[in-house]
Amino acid sequence: MKERGFSLVEISLVVLILLILGSAAMPFFAESIELFRLETSASVIDTKVGDARLNALKLNRNVKLVIDTAARTVQVQYEDGGPVNVGATETLPSGISFVAPPTPPEITFDPVGWPTTAPETIRLKRDRSGDLRNITISPTGRVTIN
Repeated sequence: MKERGFSLVEISLVVLILLILGSAAMPFFAESIELFRLETSASVIDTKVGDARLNALKLNRNVKLVIDTAARTVQVQYEDGGPVNVGATETLPSGISFVAPPTPPEITFDPVGWPTTAPETIRLKRDRSGDLRNITISPTGRVTIN
């Protein structure tokens, strides 16, 4: 009578091969995750710029996107006897940072939704590889990411 099944040596060999293939694929997955974080960060800033513009129109007042490069955050605010936050503060994920402080470190939209200083470019980079994404706000308030 023949016995069916796999021997311990066969199972160990398959597990070893899977571990070797998995360890070879790990750098690719880590690279993909970091690139996804960069793309997502650019998209979040695009959304925050849109929020600032929309709130300027809605509130009929100047609204600004405040960029804190040290804390790696962006926040929509307006003045009403002091700064008033609109929505949540967004923080860049780990491994992503601003290239240089935008000058000025805020982008203001007037009551009709036009940026007061344009064009403006916000630059993001992946710390490990140096990959860049530029978020440019045109004089009409249109946002492009490249």
